Amino acid sequence: MPTDLARLACGDPDTTSELGQVLTHIGTMIDTVMQEITAPRDRSDKHVTLYGPFLGRSLLDLSLTALIARFDPFRVLLIREMQRSPEYQAGVRLKTAIQWQGDVLGEAKILNLWSPEKSMDKVTRALLGDYFDHVIWRPACWTRRTHCQPAPGHRNYNSSQPSVSCRGFESKSERPTLPCPKASITSS
Repeated sequence: MPTDLARLACGDPDTTSELGQVLTHIGTMIDTVMQEITAPRDRSDKHVTLYGPFLGRSLLDLSLTALIARFDPFRVLLIREMQRSPEYQAGVRLKTAIQWQGDVLGEAKILNLWSPEKSMDKVTRALLGDYFDHVIWRPACWTRRTHCQPAPGHRNYNSSQPSVSCRGFESKSERPTLPCPKASITSS
């Protein structure tokens, strides 16, 4: 049974499709990392200091890769086919590999997002970029607001249109508390 994090990141993939197989694999890897993180072992401080950051980064990478797969299936399916190629070398990084800069983090603030003169190669598809912020994350937060109440002592973002962008989380200024501190991933 997948962990809540695997279900949140990967959804409930159809294992008969290529994308479903990729998401199932990623979900299995998330579960494996979660088991390692939560395994009841007698761990020394040195072990946790050395191994903990690796597991945390692995969990973050896997979860973000799953989100990229769900938003842009072509991207991960392309990478999968390249990895299946006889010319693929496991130790050599693919030029199409998912990268933090560009796939997760956006470039510098984009001016005039909606200019009709902007060509598609100038539109970033980064998960935390300006376009995803406006097209995906803000509407999702606005829609979700009616289903969540802020935890006691946390700021209420439910009263107005969401103005906190992904860029707001990158700064060291006020770090807002999401209005859904413990959202359910089960469908109603």
